[in-house]
Amino acid sequence: MKLKLMILSTGAALLMSPMWAQEQQKSPTTAGQSQESSMKTWKGTLHDADCQTATPQEKCEITSSTLTFGFMTADGKSYAKLDSDGNTKVRTALQAYKGLVTGAVKVSITGSIDGEMIKVGSVQIL
Repeated sequence: MKLKLMILSTGAALLMSPMWAQEQQKSPTTAGQSQESSMKTWKGTLHDADCQTATPQEKCEITSSTLTFGFMTADGKSYAKLDSDGNTKVRTALQAYKGLVTGAVKVSITGSIDGEMIKVGSVQIL
């Protein structure tokens, strides 16, 4: 009788382990989905982040030689910098844009906040 009980309990454990493993695999996906839900979209203007750091009182509009970008939302909240991937995405968007690419360039940025930096998911010139 004890042998049958041990065989049944071992069999049940073996049958349940694939279900448990599948549950464990679902957890990272759920975490990834919550990261996506923390993504936000803002509209505002770009500024030259290096200029803003060196001379905080200046307007620091972007030029064709701007390499690092900052962002100010339409409601006046300023973000000192975009992440390096975000800087690349802005430069690519500016190169593809047919209009004026210096001065006060209005954009829509989708991303997440990391301290005073925006981790950019996408950028669109407005």
